[in-house]
Amino acid sequence: MNAIAVGFLLLIAFSTHSQSHQDEITIDYGKYSQSIMDKKFDVTLNYINEKVFEKVSRAEVKKELSRFTNTEEANFQFSSPALNNFGELKTVGEEKFMKFQAIQYFRVTARNTSSIFTTEMHQKVLQVIKIKLEKEFGEENVRLDLNRNLFTVKF
Repeated sequence: MNAIAVGFLLLIAFSTHSQSHQDEITIDYGKYSQSIMDKKFDVTLNYINEKVFEKVSRAEVKKELSRFTNTEEANFQFSSPALNNFGELKTVGEEKFMKFQAIQYFRVTARNTSSIFTTEMHQKVLQVIKIKLEKEFGEENVRLDLNRNLFTVKF
């Protein structure tokens, strides 16, 4: 299962406090995002709605998050999320939910592969990766800087 898809399945359940629901969601989503950046996946899992784990185990989600961010082929950097377009507060059973848009970028820098590939072959590999990322996130959300081996992806 794609680790990023798990992030999109995130539904933040929260209780009512004196601060606004939007502020609470913004704070919680920031903590969720920071836990991914810090590779503290046990914390990350606490922000994912338990219903997700009825389909995919916590261990599997943690394994995918770790695999996604700990590859030897690339370095990952995540931007801080920007949240907007908050919807109405909805109650489903005993839980409260609010739809919102989260915009976040991650940068993927391909590690130097010059000892393995020729320059031409390396660029072809990066183009294949770009096509895969475009299929996953949309062509308009993926940029590749071949000179720096750097992908920037908006999700």
